[in-house]
Amino acid sequence: MTKKMQDALNIQCNAELESFYIYLAMANDLESKGYKGSAHWMSLQADEEYDHYKQFSSFISDVEGSVSLEGINKPTTTWATIQDVFESGLAHEKTISKKINALVSIAKLEKDYSAENFLQGFVTEQVEEEVTFRDILTELNMIKDNSAGLLMFDKGLGNRSQIK
Repeated sequence: MTKKMQDALNIQCNAELESFYIYLAMANDLESKGYKGSAHWMSLQADEEYDHYKQFSSFISDVEGSVSLEGINKPTTTWATIQDVFESGLAHEKTISKKINALVSIAKLEKDYSAENFLQGFVTEQVEEEVTFRDILTELNMIKDNSAGLLMFDKGLGNRSQIK
């Protein structure tokens, strides 16, 4: 693996840890506002991001690279509404999608076929993540301020049982 590829993958390791932190903050905010199902969903989303970090760090090690961790920015910790939480989540996933696509471009330029192959799973994953957040936002837009609808919505998100 070239130094350029290793450095770029290490930046992504840190981005995945930052995603973990962001989704934990969202889970905490949702929990504090009584959205227990949504908090559970977001907590599992955080777990998924930590799992992504582990996949990136394992890949770097597997190809005899060196994992280098940097500091993580403090995330936003409160949002005005549940809608704002999920809009922030979608915006964040779009940012991560751009980062993954940039990594694929680097892998192509560096002719790092193992990295390119590894990253393809994350390209697909990011499409799924964005669709999931958009679907949740579609439901929230339909519900608006209907408290019974929000209760059912929150309960439904609480049924998420595992990370992908």
